[in-house]
Amino acid sequence: MATSQAEATGKQILYRSFWSRWIDLLQVDRPGWSRARRPPRDSWFTTTAGIAGATYYTAFTKRGLSSELTFESPDPDVNLARFQALRANQSKMEQVYGLPLDWQELPGRKATRVADYLPDADVNAEENWNQYLDWLLDRQTRLRKALAAVGGVPPL
Repeated sequence: MATSQAEATGKQILYRSFWSRWIDLLQVDRPGWSRARRPPRDSWFTTTAGIAGATYYTAFTKRGLSSELTFESPDPDVNLARFQALRANQSKMEQVYGLPLDWQELPGRKATRVADYLPDADVNAEENWNQYLDWLLDRQTRLRKALAAVGGVPPL
């Protein structure tokens, strides 16, 4: 049986409210990014990068709010190869992005990622949500442009 809104924790309710606003923003400003209609109650929201095993994440993490491209194929070798191929274009990606990116090979884990963080962002700080949404839209736009500038997700 599915957990109802009433059974969700306080933080899950906040996440669902935040991601609902994110979905609304995407429908207006970036309608091609997501067809989601129902917000998750998790700390993250995903959209496709257009190829299996590559996903854009926006998430509240221990480091703050993140904007990421994650390689998460079931095959860790595919993820590492894509990451390394993309990292070979790090300078071009960061030039287009306009800022340094955090390149995370994540040794010992299956996934790899390229990320940017808004430090100390917390879903509990509802007064900052507009700032968080603006930051996410800006950073996801930059990340997608930077990836496109180097030919997209490396095919394998």
